[in-house]
Amino acid sequence: FNKAGISGAAVGAGAGANATRYVAHANFVTGARKYGFIIKALGSTGLVYNNIIVVPSFGMSPGAGLSARENALMEAYNNTVINLNTDDDGPSFHVASGAGITARNNISICASNESLHWQTSSTSAQMPSDHNLYWPDDDPLGLGGRFGLQGSTTTVTGWQALGHDPNAVVGHPLLLGGTMISRPDDARLGVTSPAIGSGEDLSAHFVVDFAGVTRPVGLAWDIGAL
Repeated sequence: FNKAGISGAAVGAGAGANATRYVAHANFVTGARKYGFIIKALGSTGLVYNNIIVVPSFGMSPGAGLSARENALMEAYNNTVINLNTDDDGPSFHVASGAGITARNNISICASNESLHWQTSSTSAQMPSDHNLYWPDDDPLGLGGRFGLQGSTTTVTGWQALGHDPNAVVGHPLLLGGTMISRPDDARLGVTSPAIGSGEDLSAHFVVDFAGVTRPVGLAWDIGAL
């Protein structure tokens, strides 16, 4: 599914023992209950790319931008996630036991203290990732912008030390709408954004951005949906 303006409901696939496959691209998801996109059930797979996801604050009932559970596998490419969760179990990316998310060229903005970029409590979670942009890195005013791994948290440096995101970008993505994203165009990159030209070539999977513009615009792929 694509080009959906989805508000107030999570988008998911798979339940119990029912394996599914879905592709979700170029959606604007805001106000979702708990999760932006979730995939679960053994054998379920999902390709999720070029989406703009605003994760609202749910306090003690947190959700996540992108979530894989119950041994399901998700490929997440060139998504922009604005994470407004106020609880430290509310990450941009959530991976449960045995599940996995392959993440490339995504933007994760932790726009409130205590929101996390990644969260897992499992040693069997699969999290191959690279060329993602994270902001902030360990917010000095709170616990926002950290990575929650097996009950502890770390910074981007600690995340990379575990073999993740060797080419991660740490910096403010300078979206035109800041963290107040009420329409897709608010998630466009400002002209001096560090996300410009910092992505990897994913043309084996898709060749356009959220708006249908052919990638890359310059010499290299941008990070994020727009």
